[in-house]
Amino acid sequence: MLQESDRTHIEKLLVLTFSAATLGPRSQEFVGQLNALQLKSSVQKELIAVISEINRDMPQYGQPSVDLNRSNSTEVRHQRSLSDLENDNTRLNTIIDSCKATIQLLTNEKEDLLSHLNESNAKLVDLEVAQQEALNYKNSVSQLKDHVRRLDDICYQKEVEQQKSLNEITRCHEIIKQFENSKTDELISHLKDENLNLSTQVQILNERLDAAEHSMSENDGLRLRLKEVNTLRSENKVLREKLETYITTAVALEDEKRINEALKVQIEQLKLNMSDVEVRLTAETVKAEQAVYDLAKARTKLESMEIEKNELIVEQVRLKDEIRRRGSPTLELDLEMSGHSPSTLKPLNADERSELEMESERLRSAMEQLQKEHCEEKEKLERQILELNTELRISKEKIAQLENEASNARMLYESSKASVEDRIHSEQMSVTVVRLERELRDASKSIEEFQKTVADLNNELASKAEELHSSKRTYMEYLEKARIAIIDMEASYSSSPYSTGDCARLEREIKAKDRKIAQLIEQLDTSRVLNEQEQRLLTTSCYKMFSERSCAFSTADSPCSTGVNAHGPVSSSHKWSSAFTSTSMWILIALVSALISAVLYLMFNQQKPSTWKRGFVPT
Repeated sequence: MLQESDRTHIEKLLVLTFSAATLGPRSQEFVGQLNALQLKSSVQKELIAVISEINRDMPQYGQPSVDLNRSNSTEVRHQRSLSDLENDNTRLNTIIDSCKATIQLLTNEKEDLLSHLNESNAKLVDLEVAQQEALNYKNSVSQLKDHVRRLDDICYQKEVEQQKSLNEITRCHEIIKQFENSKTDELISHLKDENLNLSTQVQILNERLDAAEHSMSENDGLRLRLKEVNTLRSENKVLREKLETYITTAVALEDEKRINEALKVQIEQLKLNMSDVEVRLTAETVKAEQAVYDLAKARTKLESMEIEKNELIVEQVRLKDEIRRRGSPTLELDLEMSGHSPSTLKPLNADERSELEMESERLRSAMEQLQKEHCEEKEKLERQILELNTELRISKEKIAQLENEASNARMLYESSKASVEDRIHSEQMSVTVVRLERELRDASKSIEEFQKTVADLNNELASKAEELHSSKRTYMEYLEKARIAIIDMEASYSSSPYSTGDCARLEREIKAKDRKIAQLIEQLDTSRVLNEQEQRLLTTSCYKMFSERSCAFSTADSPCSTGVNAHGPVSSSHKWSSAFTSTSMWILIALVSALISAVLYLMFNQQKPSTWKRGFVPT
């Protein structure tokens, strides 16, 4: 589509053509040819109106009314003006060529700036997203710190509970030692075996607790080496899962605490039962020993009486044999004299025998009773031993439960160790956030410097616009001079006494001047394009300056980046620094491009001549 300036130039060309045709010697023929073209009625009316306006404004073609000397002076003046115009045309052509080269450079640089501007906009969006992510990570770091603090409290409570469990194990160990002091051999051997097993288990638990304390000291050392940052989004997911695990662990810890309280109550009851059992066992042992002693004493007495009885029987048999052998009455006499006769001796032996039998029966019944009591005591002791075995089995189960609790505590310690790793990651994230804030402050300072540079470039752009406006005004003055010269030439042509050949030559010269005027108009358009290219060149030079500035910044930041590399990764720092620098540069380039577009729009509006009217040549 044609622009407004192109339409204006076409109208001016048509006006000049119609003026030359209607004011010449063959104006009637030209009008007849226009009528013979069979144009549209609206177009034909418009052409006739233009021709009539030209005939009204321009002087009529006639015979020359001045003398030859005046025509010669006019021709000389025209030749001088033509030579001046040619010189001006040559100078303008030189200027236009230089402007074309400059505008071409500006055009290329502006295209580069536009491409870099698009890249900077994309990087700016990435930077905003990264800043939002940094804020989110900072909030998550604070939440993780609070969570780690709570986990430390939970670990401390778990350690207290472990200490309580150790105390309970110590009490059980003391109870086992009390079992070792009992008098029953089987119970002593059995309890010794159980005591050995329990001591082994307690030693294992102590070793595990020492290992846990050593691991805690290692964790304290690890807290001092928290300096690196890993991928944060995946860590957030892992931390959420761990948080759920910690919640379930806290519930399990509450359950274990209640179980420990119940276990304490049971251990107290067990201690009381054991003291009662020891008292009963001591009393029964005393009774059993007394019964054994009485039984042994009765057996000794019975044996002595049996021996005495046998001796008496032997003595009686011997005496009877002696009496029977001797047949002497002296023995009977002696017996009678002593008050003992064989009749009285027999009953005496019978009484003694009956007494001995009664005593033996009494001792036998006492022995049976003692045996019965001994069996009962033995059964009681067996029941007590069975109860003690049951209680021992219960204590073993409780010890196994304590071992399970210790294993759970170890698992909790491992989870707390994982929480320490999470704390390490949170500290690393906080260090990264601080470093990003420092880089943001540096980038804001560089943006201020770029803004100052943009202000200087705007001033330079305004000065270039003024120069362009002055050159445009000069070109318009040249065009007005050319139009005036053409009008003077046409007037002199109408009043010149030259022949038809001279008029034709002058007409050719006028046409040549018209072509030169058209060329000058095209050169004016070209100069406007060159001005745009010059503005592009300015934008490109601005971009080069910003690139050099960013390179200087990156060179200055390289030692700092090396220092960071000694403690952690550098890629993220360099990435953020380059992103901030390039983003600031592209923001400035966008501002400069917007200003250039506004200036070009104003200049284009100023280039439209407000005094031109359709149908006549402006003077």
